[in-house]
Amino acid sequence: MGLKKLIYEQANEQAKTILAEAKEEKKALLKAEQEKVDKKASTLLNNAEKEANKKISSKKLEFEQEKKKLILEEKNTQIERVLSLFKEKLLNLNDSELFEYTYKLIKAQKISGNELVRVKKEDYNRYLKLFSSAPKSANLVELDLLNKKLGKGYNLKLDKTPAAITDGFMLVGEVYDLNFSLEPQIEKIRRTYEREIHKILYE
Repeated sequence: MGLKKLIYEQANEQAKTILAEAKEEKKALLKAEQEKVDKKASTLLNNAEKEANKKISSKKLEFEQEKKKLILEEKNTQIERVLSLFKEKLLNLNDSELFEYTYKLIKAQKISGNELVRVKKEDYNRYLKLFSSAPKSANLVELDLLNKKLGKGYNLKLDKTPAAITDGFMLVGEVYDLNFSLEPQIEKIRRTYEREIHKILYE
């Protein structure tokens, strides 16, 4: 075999070997790159899934909070409705109911018994007629019917001076006054019986 042919064959073999090695190296590089891509894609997918789960959890929490808020608002609305109906009832008491209501409010207080009762101008004649049989001409009229119901030690008088309230009455004493207009009474009922009203309505 000639030298030239030998050199050519050896070069051809080396080329084949180099080419084979290059192919293997290329395969290894492609595999490594594919693994990197797969890993990155998996990470991105996991992150997207986590983010989606976070959003779902966030939306669920948002929904639950909104639901609780709406339920609470509805409960408060119903409680306010009950109190509003109660107020309407108090504003429309007949004479015997008003007498009993006034008696119970005053009886529950620790007072001297010499206070003056004041009402708004429009209610004066009703209170006068309902709680007194005494002569009606004086500025201070003894509430003898109410005093008798309250018992010993009561000497309440109806003052012709109008009270600066829209409903109910006031007890004016030497040291302090007591306000029995409806709003403070409703607020007191709210504080005292709100839980009870809630139980009646919702439990």
